[in-house]
Amino acid sequence: MENICKHIWSQGWLDLTLTGSMWYINHYLGLTKNKENAVFIDMGVVVGLSLITRDIILNGISSLKSSFPTLICVSIGGIIAGIVGGCIQKNKKTGES
Repeated sequence: MENICKHIWSQGWLDLTLTGSMWYINHYLGLTKNKENAVFIDMGVVVGLSLITRDIILNGISSLKSSFPTLICVSIGGIIAGIVGGCIQKNKKTGES
């Protein structure tokens, strides 16, 4: 169990470092600009789909079934974040705080 915890801890820091630095460069510094009426796909969606695909390839379709609770929670979190982000953006445009 100790080895698993160490692996998760070290892998988590690696993921945080890579994803965080790419988010900073792309979104905060504005390296890539999103067109006004274009579809925007976040890096997190791509990473999540690639990990789900990897698990299906390695462990079969049954591994997808065990991922549903996590997918539901992530979807709810994304919806809430989208609503909050939209409200913040709307308030910025109208000058409210």
